[in-house]
Amino acid sequence: MPLWDSMQHLYMDTDHDCLYEHIARCCAKSKYTLNESEEILFNEVLPAKYYPP
Repeated sequence: MPLWDSMQHLYMDTDHDCLYEHIARCCAKSKYTLNESEEILFNEVLPAKYYPP
């Protein structure tokens, strides 16, 4: 879950400038390809933002 955890910060009300390097590092260390990481971001992480609590 580290990849999902790091990506979710992109959609939070936080200062992203200090997190970009951390997020990129998590993506690079994950077992997922660039295309798979992109699919995770847009198909799993982003929709969770709009999921009602």
